[in-house]
Amino acid sequence: MLYFILIILILSYIFKNNIVEFLRQITFLQNIKVQFISTLLLISIIIVILIITINSTKSNKQYNSISNNYKKIRTPSSQNRPNPIFDVNTYW
Repeated sequence: MLYFILIILILSYIFKNNIVEFLRQITFLQNIKVQFISTLLLISIIIVILIITINSTKSNKQYNSISNNYKKIRTPSSQNRPNPIFDVNTYW
């Protein structure tokens, strides 16, 4: 869905002059400029690209094993003391 929106935004950016001519036919949008439409579309494209990259990262699966291993190392809360591996003041 986001890729579809991205394609539509890119196509509308390409045909921005046609969009401006269409919008100028509306009475209260007669003073609209190509630069405004261009800036608006460019910002929209950047936002959609950022959303796509954030959603498509596989960092959860990639780094999930690190957090699972850390949970295995942690001492149980019933002991109420830090793990010797992580405690600087522990004397072996």
